[in-house]
Amino acid sequence: MVFTERVMEEAKPSKKDFEIDKSLVFALNEDDVILYVDSEFSRLCEERAEDIVGQKITEYLHHYLVGNLIKQEMSFIQFMKEQKDNHIRIDIVTRRSKNRKTLSCEYRDGGFLEKTGVALLVIGHDPEKEKLLEELIEFEQESSKQIVSGSFDMVLTIDNNLKIQNVNRCFESKTKQNSYELEGRNINELLARERDQKSLSQAIEQTSALQNAYNIKLELKVADRIIPTLANIQALRDRYNNDIGYALVFRDIENELQMNSTLQQIERMQALGELAAGIAHQIKNYISGIQNGISLLEINIRSRVTVDKEAREKISTFIKEIKNRLQRLNALTRHLLDYSRNQQAPVFSYGFVNDVVLQVVELVGDAVKSKMASIDVELADDIPPLYFSPLHLEQAILNIVNNARDALPERGGQILIKTYRTKNFICIDIEDNGHGISEDIKPHIFEAFKTTKPPGKGTGLGLAVALQMVSSLGGTIEVESERESGTTFSIKIPIKKKPEIIQ
Repeated sequence: MVFTERVMEEAKPSKKDFEIDKSLVFALNEDDVILYVDSEFSRLCEERAEDIVGQKITEYLHHYLVGNLIKQEMSFIQFMKEQKDNHIRIDIVTRRSKNRKTLSCEYRDGGFLEKTGVALLVIGHDPEKEKLLEELIEFEQESSKQIVSGSFDMVLTIDNNLKIQNVNRCFESKTKQNSYELEGRNINELLARERDQKSLSQAIEQTSALQNAYNIKLELKVADRIIPTLANIQALRDRYNNDIGYALVFRDIENELQMNSTLQQIERMQALGELAAGIAHQIKNYISGIQNGISLLEINIRSRVTVDKEAREKISTFIKEIKNRLQRLNALTRHLLDYSRNQQAPVFSYGFVNDVVLQVVELVGDAVKSKMASIDVELADDIPPLYFSPLHLEQAILNIVNNARDALPERGGQILIKTYRTKNFICIDIEDNGHGISEDIKPHIFEAFKTTKPPGKGTGLGLAVALQMVSSLGGTIEVESERESGTTFSIKIPIKKKPEIIQ
């Protein structure tokens, strides 16, 4: 067990001692050497905890107190224990900035922490915040454990009119607002939707019936984003059991929701992989039938003397082109099968990036022209042969170009693909003059199943697959976009040397 856990376990201070806005804790051995400080003491001293531990406490005390200790030949521990009042005002001074802070401190004898070497445990309170969350309630056992463990971290209190009275530091941090900005505001102003306000109202009615309300789903509105939370609510009462307000403890569950969403996406991807495998098998069967038919067609053409030489050559050219397309379709189908089995690594070979770009332009040329748009290329001459997987790069560029095509205006649309070299990378820029990507969508464009297209127009997989393809080549994709000003996707592929064959 680490030292912090041993102090918490053996000292068993109340949760009020460790409430983030009320107290800080440090422990000393019999020589006044600091053995432990909590995060609040570290923050106050503007130093890391590991840098403070091992120092003498006199390094952080005001000079007048240090002078008195020296004059009376007394240790700090002796000074604390000789005070009649357990609450003693002590000035802490930072070593770097010399900032001074007055604390109201109480101590606990270290006898019960003998195994840890602690002679004195000091709990300091900010006198200005002594009344902060005065009526901090004792939740039922399960809720109390969650608060101490940090599962619930945002705390505020409100009065009977739902006006915010106090908030803790974590709430300030999450909402990006200071306590003076929040105090006096109606709690409903921080709730995202009307349904949250109704949920809170119902929970308050429940607490008024001497029952705690647990795990209420409430969404907090913070600037331009929403924080999903689970809230515990408890009525605050005076000595005569009259309601004087309510304490709310919020637990941020945004990460949990994202994890659940990710798991759902994984399940959908697995189902999609199984579907893709079945389709790929069918396509392979069709390809095989077409290839056999073409072979028979070639034999018949050769055997027919009535077909003149020029016609035969044209037919042979068409058949050759069909074969090339079938080979690429076959390679893509094999990749789709292997991808669905999650066992395909890129098949690297020497090739030219410019050739891949031209192949993509040939594939999408007719589709772009159908939108009364144009697709152009600017291919650099100094790009060397690259050791890469042409199929992976082609699929990535094709997916990005298809997205660019869908984003083009009805008339005057333009797509430009440029290749160039920078140091040890080959770069491919795909530019369009489409409607662009908004700032709120941009961070999510490479996530699976994220699409802004209407139903039936997109799966949300194009850019996710493109990123995976480029990543498998050791490359990256960057995007620059402005609304109504177009978008540029930049692919960077490292120039790799073919690995040496081990004999």
